[in-house]
Amino acid sequence: MIETARFWQDFGNWSQINGKRQFGFYDVTGPDEYTAIVNNNYYTNRLAKFNLQRAAELVTEFADQATVLGVKADEADQWHQTADSVYLPYSEERQINEQDDSAFQKPVWPFETTPKQNYPLLLHYHPLNIYRYQVNKQADTLLADYLFMDLPHAQLKREYAYYEAITTHDSSLSRSIFSVLAAQLNDTKKATDYFMDTAQMDLVDLQGNASDGLHVANLGGSWLSIATGFGGIQFKDQCLHIDNHLPTAWPALTIRFCYRGRLLAVRYTHESTDVALIKGEPVELMVNGKRQQITTAERSSH
Repeated sequence: MIETARFWQDFGNWSQINGKRQFGFYDVTGPDEYTAIVNNNYYTNRLAKFNLQRAAELVTEFADQATVLGVKADEADQWHQTADSVYLPYSEERQINEQDDSAFQKPVWPFETTPKQNYPLLLHYHPLNIYRYQVNKQADTLLADYLFMDLPHAQLKREYAYYEAITTHDSSLSRSIFSVLAAQLNDTKKATDYFMDTAQMDLVDLQGNASDGLHVANLGGSWLSIATGFGGIQFKDQCLHIDNHLPTAWPALTIRFCYRGRLLAVRYTHESTDVALIKGEPVELMVNGKRQQITTAERSSH
């Protein structure tokens, strides 16, 4: 955390943005491989901001160890100040986070005139042509939305709709994130459709390149779709949250997982969410928005 915070501090620059002195990152490429060498990619800036903030907090929390590692208080203070000033692109007109400084200035890719056989785009168009349009190979701003899960519902819904419309899913890493966010938005049909594409990708050769090997990261994405999407298992606000987003077509789902030395089992149905502590000390969780104490002897059903 210390070394990466130092990297971000050195990599970015102070400049005047929207009349304010802010910290930005220039000529970068975020997760989306169809958008390259841009200024202030939202995902990149958001992760840098988090890294700087968390590193500064850890230096305060573990002062003795930080001193041994050569971190001084004024360096941590600098990270705090920088993190507070990291610029996050946002469109007042659209009321959504903007993928980068120039994203909404570009024309949208002509999807309506692009033949189906010309996907994936990278196999049929020069990268410099693709870079000049609003078109995403995979989740980018939405990947940051997934990682932090702190947007108001209405804004997340707007962002999802906007970026879904310009995403080709030419990357195998894309659909699982769209599945999770659709589940969070309570669109269980769309969440299920994206999940099934994710789970069956190599079985049906969805990307047309299964002969080159398994899409292993995509397999991990299928688990994320189930656990963090349908199961709503997330750690936020210093507490583990469990929210039931069971697909309409599924009668039930059971997930077992370890959390801070405890083994928990969660069974989801359309009528209830049952949480059992199989092993370990009692723990307090947020279950469908309600704080609950889960013990070995009891089962919490909501």
